[in-house]
Amino acid sequence: MSGVDQAMTLAAAAPAGSTDWQDAPRLFKERFVFEDGADRWFYTVYSAGDPESRDELRYGLTDEASKLDVNQATETNLLKLPRMTRPLVDALLDFLDPDETARPDGAEQEYYSALPKPYKVRNGPLVSLDELLLVRGFTMPLLYGEDANMNFILDANENDAAQSFPPDDGDSKLDLGFRQYLTVDSYEMDETNEGVPRTNLNDPDDPLPSVESTGRPDQLYHRPAVQQNLHLLTRRICWKLEPPSKMRADTRRKLNLAWVRMNCLACSTCLQPRVKIDCMA
Repeated sequence: MSGVDQAMTLAAAAPAGSTDWQDAPRLFKERFVFEDGADRWFYTVYSAGDPESRDELRYGLTDEASKLDVNQATETNLLKLPRMTRPLVDALLDFLDPDETARPDGAEQEYYSALPKPYKVRNGPLVSLDELLLVRGFTMPLLYGEDANMNFILDANENDAAQSFPPDDGDSKLDLGFRQYLTVDSYEMDETNEGVPRTNLNDPDDPLPSVESTGRPDQLYHRPAVQQNLHLLTRRICWKLEPPSKMRADTRRKLNLAWVRMNCLACSTCLQPRVKIDCMA
């Protein structure tokens, strides 16, 4: 079985919530494929290791759906990436969109036609991340970081500051550039399986999903959509008070369980409109 077949088989068979496919040397490291009498053939499937160290490989798959899809990303999301700038974002969005109107800091076909070696802009979705190098302002150090040979390993020349190529900060951590955050292969759209737009918990202006309000209040509360709204509302209130990144682990656990402790908005038993939110430590 080839490495691609093995990866597809393992990913398809993985139960929900399982992460065995992320690091499984027994399945992905130096696996025998074929022997022709003269040579023995093996395959290895590997990915970047721990993001804090980057000094060891991980023998497994990477979830591309956990990254930001360049072809679906918004201006707001792109600007949150480290080292991303407004001119880069505008140039990228102009490279992707079908019109010929340049954004304030962007570049359309007129710019690329005036280059010493002119070429056509994509005016559509990118096929690979390497195409970002065709966008004005995007460079190999930005896209690949310090990993010049793209092997996911911190080599000596990638950890010696300015002594040799590529430029690096010598901090003993491998910077993988934009490619650690971006993808063109994700199929996860910003909507549910039913085609309903997902709610952005970080945006207070993003409306909660609509819920049909017929029936008695106590019956209404037990509808999944209503419970989902109460859960989202609780998260939004708590996150407004304290961003998740600054929460203690026990606080986040309480937040995840808070919806279980919420009472109905107006149940027929107590007849008091109330929501109990006690998720903050």
